[in-house]
Order: sequence, then structure tokens, then C-alpha cells
Amino acid sequence: MQQLLVGMKVPFRIVERIDAAMLAEIRTLLAPAVECLSDEELATLKRWIKGGGRLLFTRKTGTHDEH
Repeated sequence: MQQLLVGMKVPFRIVERIDAAMLAEIRTLLAPAVECLSDEELATLKRWIKGGGRLLFTRKTGTHDEH
């Protein structure tokens, strides 16, 4: 995914955690193969999406919890 974005000259950043403050700064979140998401992160994502955020994810994203 990173090579594709670089090749297309799309500005992006890599984040370690999903939280409301980070999501407030972006319009679209790409989550390629992010297997582990906490309940808090999932709830935060749902609120963000309901508020107009766009989420693109790939296979296996969110298939495991934080443990």
C-alpha cells in the first residue's frame, strides 16, 4: 500500500494508534491488514464514520481484538 501511495504521489502518514484526535485531522483512513483493533478503537472508528469519515480496509482487518 505504501509503495502505491508513494508512486501516485498521494500524501499520507503512518499512525500507531487510532484515536479521536488523530481522526479529527484526516478525511480518509486506509487500514491495510490491521489485524488487531481494540474495542475502544472500533468504537472510535464507528463514531468517526458516522460523522463523515471514510474507511478503506483490506482482508483480515479487525479480525482480532487487543488481546
